[in-house]
Amino acid sequence: MRNPECDHIRGLADTRRPQPEKIEIPMQEFIFRDVRVQGSLICSPEEARRMLDLVAEHNISVRKNPVHGLKELPKLLDLAHSGKMAGKGICIVDEEQVKNERAGGKEVV
Repeated sequence: MRNPECDHIRGLADTRRPQPEKIEIPMQEFIFRDVRVQGSLICSPEEARRMLDLVAEHNISVRKNPVHGLKELPKLLDLAHSGKMAGKGICIVDEEQVKNERAGGKEVV
C-alpha cells in the first residue's frame, strides 16, 4: 500500500509551507525503489527563522539558470563547469507542470 505522503514529496521540502511532523516510508518502497533520505542542519531553528525573515524583508532571491528539456542539460553542465554560473541550475522537464503551478499562484522558474 502506498503512503500518500511519500507520493507528493519529490526533491527538497518547501520550508515556506507547513510540513508534517512525521513522514513514513514503507519498507518495500524504501528498498525496492531505492529511496534515499538525506537531511542537514546548518543552524538552529531560531537562526533559520531570522535568516528567512531577512530574506523576505529584503526581497532576496536566487539567480536561476533554467534550461528547457533534458536535451539542453549539456548546456547547463557546460555553464556549471565553466565557473561562470551565478545562482542555481534548473532543468525544466515538464513545461506543463510549470505552467499549472504559475496558474495556481506559485512562484516558479
